[in-house]
Amino acid sequence: GPGIVLAASGFYKQIPNPIELISFGVSNRRFIQPVNYPRGKVTGIELEARSSLRWIHASLEGLAVGANYAAIQSEAEVPGFEQASLAPYQLDEPTHRLLGQPDSIWNLNLTFDSARSGTSAGVFYNFTGESLLTGAARGVEDAVPNVFQEPLKSLDVTLAQRLGRRFTIGFKGKNLTTPSPRTLYRTPSGQESVKTEREAARLLGVSLSWAW
Repeated sequence: GPGIVLAASGFYKQIPNPIELISFGVSNRRFIQPVNYPRGKVTGIELEARSSLRWIHASLEGLAVGANYAAIQSEAEVPGFEQASLAPYQLDEPTHRLLGQPDSIWNLNLTFDSARSGTSAGVFYNFTGESLLTGAARGVEDAVPNVFQEPLKSLDVTLAQRLGRRFTIGFKGKNLTTPSPRTLYRTPSGQESVKTEREAARLLGVSLSWAW
């Protein structure tokens, strides 16, 4: 029906010579270098649903809900010479995740839009699964394990109200749950240690716009 979307998709992609970032140590300092790995691939499914809620009751005119989910598997083939250099440190593995590719993504939203009153608002929740930041590599003295970004969650809200025919006042709130993102060192055997942890900022904004 009008305003209703239901979709299911699958995808598969082969990537020749993907650009990966590796991290290694020299003289007690950490360096990051881009390199080309032989090949990579990514597969997954995506589900999406979006619907106006007017079909429940006429009083819900302008209210809509939506959801999107993606489950993703990816891998990049680690070159043989890289595996050999990491073997003495038990950090060798034939493949690892593609750089920056999360294993899952969730998006949920609830929106309201009324042309008659000039009001629009929305609540948006996003979950981005774990992703690889840098691959393992050997430096002069030692080797550095894979570095992963822990799952990220965010809650955002927006509100806009038309004032007369030309002015609109708006409010935006981003990262309202103020998560504490962490990055982790992780070995192929599953051993972990925290690399970084920081507080995320809550961002609030008010705007006034004029259209002519």
